[in-house]
Amino acid sequence: MKYIIDSIINYIEQENTNYAILINGEWGCGKTYFWNKILKNKIENIEINGKKQKTAYLSLYGITSIEEINKRIVVDHVFKNSETFKNISESKWGGRLTELGKMAAGVVKNLEIPIISEAMKTEINYENLLNFTDTVLCFDDLERANCDIADILGYINNFVEHDGVKVIIIGNEDEISARLNTQNIEMKMITSSIILEKEGAFKSNSGEPPISFNELIENKSRSLFNKMDTYKRIKEKLIGKTLSFTSDFPEITKEIIQNYKDDHLNDFLMDNLSIIETTALNSGTKNIRILKQALDDFKIIYGHYNKKHKGSGDQILTSILKFTLAASFEIKAGIEDNDKLEAIKNNSDFLSHVAFSGMINKNKQKDYIKTFKTKYFYDSNNYNDLIYFKFSEILVRKGIFNVETFEREMNEIKAQYVDEMPPYLKLLRNGYMDLDDEEFFEAKEIAYQKLINGEIFFTRYFKAFVLYRELIENRIFQKEISILKQELFEGLVKAGEQATDHVDATFLFWGYEVSSEDSDLQEFYNKTIEINKGLLVKKESHDFNKLIETLDINFQQFIVDMNNVYYFMPVFSYCNIDVLYDKILDLSNRNIGIMIQLFEKRYENLNDNPECKLDIANLKILESKFNDYIKSKAPTPKTVLLKELSNIIANIK
Repeated sequence: MKYIIDSIINYIEQENTNYAILINGEWGCGKTYFWNKILKNKIENIEINGKKQKTAYLSLYGITSIEEINKRIVVDHVFKNSETFKNISESKWGGRLTELGKMAAGVVKNLEIPIISEAMKTEINYENLLNFTDTVLCFDDLERANCDIADILGYINNFVEHDGVKVIIIGNEDEISARLNTQNIEMKMITSSIILEKEGAFKSNSGEPPISFNELIENKSRSLFNKMDTYKRIKEKLIGKTLSFTSDFPEITKEIIQNYKDDHLNDFLMDNLSIIETTALNSGTKNIRILKQALDDFKIIYGHYNKKHKGSGDQILTSILKFTLAASFEIKAGIEDNDKLEAIKNNSDFLSHVAFSGMINKNKQKDYIKTFKTKYFYDSNNYNDLIYFKFSEILVRKGIFNVETFEREMNEIKAQYVDEMPPYLKLLRNGYMDLDDEEFFEAKEIAYQKLINGEIFFTRYFKAFVLYRELIENRIFQKEISILKQELFEGLVKAGEQATDHVDATFLFWGYEVSSEDSDLQEFYNKTIEINKGLLVKKESHDFNKLIETLDINFQQFIVDMNNVYYFMPVFSYCNIDVLYDKILDLSNRNIGIMIQLFEKRYENLNDNPECKLDIANLKILESKFNDYIKSKAPTPKTVLLKELSNIIANIK
């Protein structure tokens, strides 16, 4: 970095420069951090002709126009400097405005600030309204501007060439070049096509090998618009020197840590500096921006951890730090398939996937979760194999610290790892590779007995069959495959009969693909789904009957729920039809009219709402009960309304 500092100082102290300097480096390598923490201070300590140099920094990220650049410079340079305001009313212009002064004056006029507006209305000439003589301008994130980069570079060149203003541009030269070369690509292609058409290039020549349409256009575009011309031409005119920036990652990491005001956090991070550096190295990038975001996220977690879980020790906290860093480098850098981390529910789910995915999907070449573990946790030196933390994944991905998820997960960790998980559960959750021999032989027998007795939660039988089949293949469990299948399947049925909780089907077999040739495993797969659907029906039946019970108590809420939460659910297929009948009879005539509208809308087109076809059988019973009631009563407005509702049900097909 010293050569960059020396080069910049030499450039600023040199008179009559008519060029800018480019600090070139990859995105996130610490260029902006270098400017803010080091270079800016060095520049502002330079004294020329008795005057200290000033700096004006402008990020071009998301800039959409040159006018927006003007405004940002004014805001940064003028409104942060009270002396400038003073000069507006006290100074006079005798000579010409600099290019920057003209720009800023125009912007200031349009801002309608009273003191400035009054000054601008006078016909008196003022000088040095905005004096940029001793100011170094820094333009950052050039490649991330949302307007034409060539226009921005031309704009900057205007100040450099006419005023001799010192300008430092921070960016990634490769991306700047690529942006310039790909701008107006559609127009370039159209132009190339028109010229080729006029040249008759699209007509086939039988004597020559055929060239594809796209290849012809690309070749012509390349010859018409040489890819290097645009950037090279502008660079040769504007950029006098390019300084390549490579970050001192360890030093910047230490500086980031030392900037945190919490001494205990600083000590903890410094003690784990090797983990921070190793994780960054394993990511394949030394992105300072992502590192800073990851450590900021960890700071939030650290504060909550120390409030309620400090007694659990630093080993768990170290595991959280490592995962937060790893997840940040994957998610923030947009690594392919990083969304697979979002589908994992907890650490047990993570370890289970790693252990069983290879057994189930033996021919699958790429598995992101296993790759993630190998990439960042290959050393297996994690406390009790703690790797994945859902609350951290949510924080990194969405910027939300979910306290409820954090507390639930920390309690699970305490129960499973601090208070020790039984070996038989470790076997069923994580496979057999993490158990010592003596521990394994005892655990496999206990686990198997609990499985055949139906004492294990029904969702675990699918993986349990895969596990014990593998143990048999490796000759560390003695049982015929056919007997294994029969006993575990019977255990699954028992477990299903005892189960009360439905599981989100999205995550039931996430990440596992059952081969159509594996008929045994397919049976466990199908039975598990069948049990889960049955539990869902029970849950929905309970929820729907509860909904019906409130029909006459809070009719308005009932209608809102039916039109939103339960619109696509077969509510009436699960409910007690006698209760529904009584509740409707007790409604006011006005509310029966609203029920008619609800039924008309709900069953107007069952092709768009096929699940609700399940309602028909129960509704036909309701129709019959209404008709019996109507026959037994003299005509009234209520019987007329009930007849209309009955007719709607009769027409449901």
